[in-house]
Amino acid sequence: MTNTQNNCTAEATITIADALPVPATPTPTATQSFCNSATVADLAPQGTDIKWYDAATGGSLLTSTTALVHNNKYYVARTLGSCESPRAEVTVKMISLAQPTLAATAVAPTCTVEGKAKITNYDSNATYTFTKADGTAVTETITIAADGIITGLVAGSYKVKAEKGGCVSDVSDSFVIKSKQAATTTTNPVGATYVKGAIATPLTVTATGEGTLSYQWFEASSAMATGVVVGNNSASYTPSTATLGSKFYYVEVTGTCGTVKSAAAEIKVTAVPPTIVANDDPDTSVAKGGTVDILSNDRLNGNPVTPTDVNITIP
Repeated sequence: MTNTQNNCTAEATITIADALPVPATPTPTATQSFCNSATVADLAPQGTDIKWYDAATGGSLLTSTTALVHNNKYYVARTLGSCESPRAEVTVKMISLAQPTLAATAVAPTCTVEGKAKITNYDSNATYTFTKADGTAVTETITIAADGIITGLVAGSYKVKAEKGGCVSDVSDSFVIKSKQAATTTTNPVGATYVKGAIATPLTVTATGEGTLSYQWFEASSAMATGVVVGNNSASYTPSTATLGSKFYYVEVTGTCGTVKSAAAEIKVTAVPPTIVANDDPDTSVAKGGTVDILSNDRLNGNPVTPTDVNITIP
């Protein structure tokens, strides 16, 4: 360019740069889902040339730490120098998936059916996976009703987790499915041998079961025979030692859910060992194969002793 003034001429060069191109509009996934919580930094795409806004035009530039809100729309633009592309829209879906919480005794057990637990924050759109409390798999078929009641778990301790839309919840605390059981003996009566007339140690049983337990003892002639009722409603019974021979004793324990029979205990009664009283007998030396005189005042169980009552072996 030339400029002339007062017969003076000046020249200058002007360079006209090419215009910057408008950046291409980003092409993000139109709907982006997140588990429980997320921020703008979790949106895609990201980069030094990317900006996120809360409106299609104008609006506010969002920082990377801005929390995302379920069903809100967010807008992304690409920059090149001072130029910025048109904005693309993204809808955010927040998948809320809490740790399952349970009421372990939502349905009480009966004598024939286990109790049932309930997922109190049940989500019908989620899939639930049960394991035993030790982490081993559950093989039973499990169903969950619309109100969260769980059917199919046998008695035991369990945990559960929820899955939805690719999100997995924290595993629940352990919970217990209970069952009512018939009475069970944990310690059975134990047999013993006594001499006639001795005071026997009471037979005892330890049992568990539903409700208040009752006890009925029986005396039988053999371990497999049906006995006759003896004793009263007690967890122990003292057998008689008045008769020589063996008797067998067992107890039936009854609870809310039925009766259990204990093992039978044999009580054996033997005769009192003979007692020989040698009254004022003198010291006697006897050769092998010899005999010992019996004095008229020697006694066997209070009766006079005869030679047939005595058998002395000298080695």
